[in-house]
Amino acid sequence: MTRLEKLFYLVLIAVSNRDGVSFYSDERLAELLEIRHPHELTGTRSELVARDLIAFEQGIYQVLDLPPRPLTPGRPDTD
Repeated sequence: MTRLEKLFYLVLIAVSNRDGVSFYSDERLAELLEIRHPHELTGTRSELVARDLIAFEQGIYQVLDLPPRPLTPGRPDTD
């Protein structure tokens, strides 16, 4: 994950309610994260959605539950 992705994720955790939901606007998040270009915010958000770390719909963010254990790239999942 990039530095911006990590920061974005941590900010969402900090500003979300107990259900992981945040109503912070993109403008406010960009201000907090010192993002100057809209494509940086949308790209970062898209990456976090693709990683199943957050959900985003109609301006509302939700931090999702993490997997029970970290996935290790290149290593088969064994139980």
